[in-house]
Amino acid sequence: MTIDARRMGKSELFSHFAERFEVKRTQAREFFDELTALAEKELKRSGEFVLPADKAIVWAKLNDAETLRASIPGCESLEKLSDTEMQAAVKIKIGPVSARFKGKVNLTDIDAPNSYRISGQGDGGIAGFAKGGASVNLTEKDGGTLLTYNVEAQIGGKLAQLGQRLVNGAAKKLADDFFTKFAAAVKA
Repeated sequence: MTIDARRMGKSELFSHFAERFEVKRTQAREFFDELTALAEKELKRSGEFVLPADKAIVWAKLNDAETLRASIPGCESLEKLSDTEMQAAVKIKIGPVSARFKGKVNLTDIDAPNSYRISGQGDGGIAGFAKGGASVNLTEKDGGTLLTYNVEAQIGGKLAQLGQRLVNGAAKKLADDFFTKFAAAVKA
């Protein structure tokens, strides 16, 4: 008997698996939870950029929803809900997987105009999920501003099934694209 798991709900899939392999439904669920855990990948990245503007301008741009929307690759919308919360929709393609993520972004550990932590999570439907955060620090350097960041992110679903090299390459390109666009916005 052939099944199409993509067309089944989780409950139906657990029941089918339990029946097929003669295990309890709870065992089937535990097995799928373990598979999901294996399919999740954690990414870590850090970097720094010198921006040709003073720290106050860079800080203002980092907190401006329109500047961020224009800088984030694939960003379709970014709405500021409060001084510390935004809602976003981003469409990205990594290898053969294309997804539209919707989610919330929160700013915490704010030390204006020096640093903050930005974190969020988004659901990309069948393509998977992404969640993570970044610590962003600003220091004055050579008449400009040195922006340093440390990012930790987790992806799951079809995105996590892609090869590590492909995912890391795409993450690097997305970060580079963001900072190229952000640097241009800071200069304007």
